[in-house]
Amino acid sequence: MGGLRQLIEVFTTLSGVHLKPWMGPAGLLIAIAVFWPWIRVNLRTGDARKLLVRAARERGAARQRLEAEALAMVGTGPDGLVVVAKEALEQGRKELAAQAIVKLRATGKRLPDLRKLERALEPPLPGTPAEAAIVIERMLETGMRDEARARLAQARRKWPFDGELESLEAQGFEPAPERPPEAAVTP
Repeated sequence: MGGLRQLIEVFTTLSGVHLKPWMGPAGLLIAIAVFWPWIRVNLRTGDARKLLVRAARERGAARQRLEAEALAMVGTGPDGLVVVAKEALEQGRKELAAQAIVKLRATGKRLPDLRKLERALEPPLPGTPAEAAIVIERMLETGMRDEARARLAQARRKWPFDGELESLEAQGFEPAPERPPEAAVTP
């Protein structure tokens, strides 16, 4: 710290300013007061991220409570909402990401991040109806029925008169058969 003090003294004497010893701490307190709104936002955003990491280990009502707490913590701040949405997408929690994206859209700020998050939440359709049908069929084959249903609805809005998509829709989407709970294996 002595070197830093000497450097400050050299700059102040060269500029012709003579500082009293109490002016350094006073300047630091003033800087903290001026930058406090941004410091507070960063602290809340960091705390919200920690809550989401903790929520990843929880299940059921405890997880939902922690997620709601994290969303409330960032409020309507666009920076915090972007962080919550990104963290939720990384953890595969699309419902929470969608909630954060809706709040972010309402702010009207951080539009480039909003577009990226929307694309990450719901990727764009392929370029042709045939490619969309192939993607939907693959989703059905792997058991992703809800995602396939949503993707088919999106494709039908884009290409309402395509025969291949109509035939996929005509097949219907029966709910996937439920698997019996696996018995606990004890060593």
